[in-house]
Amino acid sequence: MALDTDECGGGRGADDGNGDDMNGSSDERSRLSVQLSNTYKAVSLVALIVVVVVVVVVVVVVVVVVKEVVVVVVVLDVAVVVVIVTAAAEVVVVVVVVAAASVVAAVVIIVVAVAAAAAAAVVVVVVIVVVVVVVVVVVVVVVVVVVMVIVAVGGGGGVAPPAAGVIIVVA
Repeated sequence: MALDTDECGGGRGADDGNGDDMNGSSDERSRLSVQLSNTYKAVSLVALIVVVVVVVVVVVVVVVVVKEVVVVVVVLDVAVVVVIVTAAAEVVVVVVVVAAASVVAAVVIIVVAVAAAAAAAVVVVVVIVVVVVVVVVVVVVVVVVVVMVIVAVGGGGGVAPPAAGVIIVVA
Protein backbone atom coordinates (compact mmCIF):
# COMPACT_ATOMS: atom_id res chain seq x y z
CA MET A 1 0.00 0.00 0.00
CA ALA A 2 1.21 3.49 -0.81
CA LEU A 3 1.87 6.10 1.82
CA ASP A 4 -0.62 8.93 2.31
CA THR A 5 1.05 11.91 0.60
CA ASP A 6 -1.65 14.42 1.52
CA GLU A 7 0.16 17.40 3.05
CA CYS A 8 -3.00 18.93 4.46
CA GLY A 9 -3.62 16.56 7.32
CA GLY A 10 -2.08 13.13 7.19
CA GLY A 11 -4.45 10.39 8.11
CA ARG A 12 -7.63 12.39 7.60
CA GLY A 13 -9.02 9.85 5.18
CA ALA A 14 -8.48 6.14 4.70
CA ASP A 15 -5.74 5.07 2.33
CA ASP A 16 -7.23 3.47 -0.76
CA GLY A 17 -3.87 2.18 -2.01
CA ASN A 18 -3.28 4.58 -4.88
CA GLY A 19 -1.38 7.33 -3.07
CA ASP A 20 -4.23 9.61 -2.08
CA ASP A 21 -6.75 9.39 0.71
CA MET A 22 -10.42 8.60 0.22
CA ASN A 23 -11.30 12.28 0.48
CA GLY A 24 -9.37 13.04 -2.71
CA SER A 25 -5.83 14.23 -3.25
CA SER A 26 -4.73 17.72 -2.37
CA ASP A 27 -4.11 18.35 -6.09
CA GLU A 28 -7.71 17.47 -6.86
CA ARG A 29 -9.00 19.68 -4.05
CA SER A 30 -6.79 22.53 -5.28
CA ARG A 31 -8.05 22.06 -8.83
CA LEU A 32 -11.66 22.07 -7.64
CA SER A 33 -11.01 25.15 -5.52
CA VAL A 34 -9.50 26.99 -8.50
CA GLN A 35 -12.38 25.85 -10.70
CA LEU A 36 -14.91 27.11 -8.14
CA SER A 37 -13.05 30.40 -7.86
CA ASN A 38 -13.01 30.79 -11.65
CA THR A 39 -16.72 29.98 -11.83
CA TYR A 40 -17.41 32.60 -9.17
CA LYS A 41 -15.35 35.15 -11.09
CA ALA A 42 -17.17 34.33 -14.34
CA VAL A 43 -20.59 34.63 -12.71
CA SER A 44 -19.55 37.90 -11.09
CA LEU A 45 -18.32 39.22 -14.43
CA VAL A 46 -21.58 38.25 -16.16
CA ALA A 47 -23.58 39.89 -13.37
CA LEU A 48 -21.47 43.05 -13.69
CA ILE A 49 -21.97 43.09 -17.47
CA VAL A 50 -25.74 42.67 -17.04
CA VAL A 51 -25.83 45.54 -14.52
CA VAL A 52 -23.78 47.78 -16.84
CA VAL A 53 -26.01 46.93 -19.82
CA VAL A 54 -29.16 47.67 -17.81
CA VAL A 55 -27.73 50.99 -16.61
CA VAL A 56 -26.70 51.93 -20.15
CA VAL A 57 -30.15 51.04 -21.50
CA VAL A 58 -31.84 53.09 -18.79
CA VAL A 59 -29.54 56.05 -19.46
CA VAL A 60 -30.16 55.78 -23.23
CA VAL A 61 -33.93 55.62 -22.69
CA VAL A 62 -33.79 58.63 -20.37
CA VAL A 63 -31.61 60.55 -22.84
CA VAL A 64 -33.91 59.68 -25.74
CA VAL A 65 -37.00 60.67 -23.75
CA VAL A 66 -35.37 63.91 -22.60
CA LYS A 67 -34.25 64.58 -26.18
CA GLU A 68 -37.80 64.01 -27.39
CA VAL A 69 -39.11 66.39 -24.75
CA VAL A 70 -36.52 68.98 -25.79
CA VAL A 71 -37.50 68.47 -29.44
CA VAL A 72 -41.14 69.00 -28.49
CA VAL A 73 -40.26 72.20 -26.62
CA VAL A 74 -38.10 73.44 -29.51
CA VAL A 75 -40.78 72.58 -32.06
CA LEU A 76 -43.40 74.36 -29.98
CA ASP A 77 -41.09 77.38 -29.76
CA VAL A 78 -40.62 77.23 -33.52
CA ALA A 79 -44.40 77.02 -33.88
CA VAL A 80 -44.80 80.20 -31.86
CA VAL A 81 -42.12 81.96 -33.93
CA VAL A 82 -43.71 80.75 -37.18
CA VAL A 83 -47.11 81.97 -36.06
CA ILE A 84 -45.69 85.34 -35.09
CA VAL A 85 -43.56 85.77 -38.23
CA THR A 86 -45.74 84.34 -41.00
CA ALA A 87 -49.18 83.83 -39.48
CA ALA A 88 -49.80 81.16 -42.14
CA ALA A 89 -52.31 78.53 -41.01
CA GLU A 90 -50.72 75.75 -43.08
CA VAL A 91 -47.30 76.20 -41.49
CA VAL A 92 -48.84 76.25 -37.99
CA VAL A 93 -50.70 73.01 -38.73
CA VAL A 94 -47.53 71.33 -40.04
CA VAL A 95 -45.48 72.41 -36.99
CA VAL A 96 -48.21 71.31 -34.56
CA VAL A 97 -48.38 67.91 -36.33
CA VAL A 98 -44.58 67.56 -35.99
CA ALA A 99 -44.85 68.48 -32.31
CA ALA A 100 -47.63 65.93 -31.82
CA ALA A 101 -45.50 63.28 -33.56
CA SER A 102 -42.62 64.05 -31.19
CA VAL A 103 -44.92 63.70 -28.19
CA VAL A 104 -46.24 60.39 -29.57
CA ALA A 105 -42.67 59.18 -30.13
CA ALA A 106 -41.76 60.07 -26.53
CA VAL A 107 -44.85 58.26 -25.22
CA VAL A 108 -44.08 55.20 -27.37
CA ILE A 109 -40.50 55.10 -26.04
CA ILE A 110 -41.76 55.31 -22.46
CA VAL A 111 -44.39 52.61 -23.08
CA VAL A 112 -41.82 50.31 -24.70
CA ALA A 113 -39.41 50.82 -21.80
CA VAL A 114 -42.16 50.11 -19.26
CA ALA A 115 -43.31 47.07 -21.26
CA ALA A 116 -39.74 45.72 -21.40
CA ALA A 117 -39.37 46.17 -17.63
CA ALA A 118 -42.75 44.50 -17.06
CA ALA A 119 -41.80 41.60 -19.34
CA ALA A 120 -38.57 41.10 -17.41
CA ALA A 121 -40.51 41.17 -14.14
CA VAL A 122 -43.00 38.61 -15.51
CA VAL A 123 -40.15 36.31 -16.52
CA VAL A 124 -38.65 36.55 -13.02
CA VAL A 125 -42.04 35.82 -11.41
CA VAL A 126 -42.63 32.85 -13.73
CA VAL A 127 -39.18 31.42 -12.93
CA ILE A 128 -39.84 31.82 -9.19
CA VAL A 129 -43.25 30.14 -9.49
CA VAL A 130 -41.77 27.25 -11.50
CA VAL A 131 -38.99 26.76 -8.95
CA VAL A 132 -41.48 26.79 -6.06
CA VAL A 133 -43.74 24.28 -7.84
CA VAL A 134 -40.79 21.98 -8.59
CA VAL A 135 -39.61 22.14 -4.97
CA VAL A 136 -43.12 21.36 -3.67
CA VAL A 137 -43.48 18.43 -6.08
CA VAL A 138 -40.06 17.05 -5.08
CA VAL A 139 -40.90 17.35 -1.37
CA VAL A 140 -44.26 15.61 -1.86
CA VAL A 141 -42.63 12.81 -3.88
CA VAL A 142 -39.92 12.34 -1.25
CA VAL A 143 -42.50 12.22 1.55
CA VAL A 144 -44.62 9.69 -0.37
CA VAL A 145 -41.57 7.51 -1.10
CA VAL A 146 -40.47 7.63 2.55
CA VAL A 147 -43.97 6.68 3.71
CA MET A 148 -44.10 3.83 1.18
CA VAL A 149 -40.70 2.55 2.33
CA ILE A 150 -41.71 2.73 5.99
CA VAL A 151 -44.98 0.94 5.27
CA ALA A 152 -43.13 -1.70 3.22
CA VAL A 153 -40.56 -2.21 5.95
CA GLY A 154 -43.35 -2.38 8.52
CA GLY A 155 -44.59 -5.48 6.70
CA GLY A 156 -47.23 -7.72 8.34
CA GLY A 157 -50.72 -7.36 6.94
CA GLY A 158 -50.52 -3.68 6.01
CA VAL A 159 -49.95 -2.58 9.61
CA ALA A 160 -47.52 0.31 9.49
CA PRO A 161 -45.13 1.07 12.32
CA PRO A 162 -45.92 4.17 14.41
CA ALA A 163 -43.32 6.26 12.56
CA ALA A 164 -45.31 5.97 9.30
CA GLY A 165 -48.36 7.45 10.99
CA VAL A 166 -46.28 10.41 12.17
CA ILE A 167 -44.97 11.04 8.66
CA ILE A 168 -48.46 10.77 7.18
CA VAL A 169 -49.77 13.30 9.71
CA VAL A 170 -46.90 15.67 8.96
CA ALA A 171 -47.35 15.30 5.20
